[in-house]
Amino acid sequence: MATPTLRPFADGLDDILELVDLDRYPIQRLDDRAGGALVEHCRAGMAAQGACVLEDFIRPARLSRLVAQAETLAPLAHHNANCTTTPYQETVSAKATDDHDPHPRRRPRNTSVHVVAYDLIPEDNGIRLVYEWDALLGFLATVLSVPRLYRYEDRLAGLNIAVNEPGDENGWHFDQCDFVSSILIRDAKEGGHFEFVP
Repeated sequence: MATPTLRPFADGLDDILELVDLDRYPIQRLDDRAGGALVEHCRAGMAAQGACVLEDFIRPARLSRLVAQAETLAPLAHHNANCTTTPYQETVSAKATDDHDPHPRRRPRNTSVHVVAYDLIPEDNGIRLVYEWDALLGFLATVLSVPRLYRYEDRLAGLNIAVNEPGDENGWHFDQCDFVSSILIRDAKEGGHFEFVP
């Protein structure tokens, strides 16, 4: 299966310039002073807490566009409800679970998520434009100090949009990859607590 190739943007590079605050986050200019400072800021965050947050990476005035596009796709989201998976993404039998056994490898956690898969996200969708932008890939590789990154080949999981419905929860877990990049396009009206521990 081939890696999705970067196609010309519907409106040229203007689409990215419109969405991403490249004045504040010059990820396409890593060789100049501002780009170098950004990389050092991100590396410092990764070293100190295992995460780097870029506030308003997407221009706040453009978030409504991404939200509208996501809402259009939301009815296509696949619902996965699971109560037999441990935080290590291992399956255990709910019947075999001992409520007095504290070991996380033997205790399932509840998960209920709705996800729009990559193959359902149109090529002109803003989230997909950002994901398929080569400069972003290069920026992430530089911050992580790896020679090169490649996009995930999986046409379903390479990129996805999480649609959190009332009652949804993504139970405590360890991701099955070296790192994750997420863009929050809308806060929860209530609840929506997110916790990250390095």
